This record gives sequence, structure tokens and C-alpha cells, in this order.
Amino acid sequence: MRSELIGAPVPVINYLKEEHKILLRDYFEYKNYLRDCTQVARHVARLLLQLGENPCLLEVRGNNERPIFPKIFEGNVSWPIHRVCATGDTIYDPIVGKPVNAEKYKKRVFTKPVNLSDYIPREKIESHLQVLAWRDK
Repeated sequence: MRSELIGAPVPVINYLKEEHKILLRDYFEYKNYLRDCTQVARHVARLLLQLGENPCLLEVRGNNERPIFPKIFEGNVSWPIHRVCATGDTIYDPIVGKPVNAEKYKKRVFTKPVNLSDYIPREKIESHLQVLAWRDK
């Protein structure tokens, strides 16, 4: 079953919405985000694989290796890198809470435009997830 949100599978939409709520709660109540973006991206990739999709993991970086500032945190949180799951030109990131087009993501989610690069390419994602399954439990 797919959602109306750019054809994304409903289990993925539900997971992103839930992680988005946790992200907001952790930041606005505790002034921290306790989740690991790589683990979240791997979980999304597992869901997509189970649904017959072909995901990859991407790294999000600022231009000239500068830190990135997600707008959702009002400029108070920065990271050197961030990792997300993607299929084609769709990014799955709980910062947004729903799938978003990669070009829009690069321009709108952070305070300045970001670059996306391969972290784990599609052809290696299944073996990567198998090796690290113990870590994500």
C-alpha cells in the first residue's frame, strides 16, 4: 500500500512521521536529539527493501565541509554530516517527516544548500544491512 506522498510506501511514511515527532520532542523538551541518523536511515532502507524498493544511503554535507544546520532546530543544532535513505530522487529523512524530492531537500531543509553524496550505494545496501543488523537492535 502506498501513500499519496510521492508514491511512498505507508510503513515508511508512518515510521518517518513517528521519528519526526520523537525528534521534535527530544529537541524542544530536552534540547537534544538522541537518535543516530545512520541507524534511522538503515531502518528506512530495511523497510524499503522489504517492500521491493532499491534504496541507498546518502551523506548530507555543507559546502566546503562547513557544518549543516537543520532549519527545524532554529539554527541551534549543527552537524558535520548527516545520513539519510534515498530511492531515485526521493529522500527519506525524519527531519522532514515525509519523503521529499532531493532537489527540494538540498535547498530547503537546512539553513544553506547542502550536497548529497553516496555513503552506501544501492548495489551494496543489502550486505551492509546484514553486517550491521546486530547494531541496530
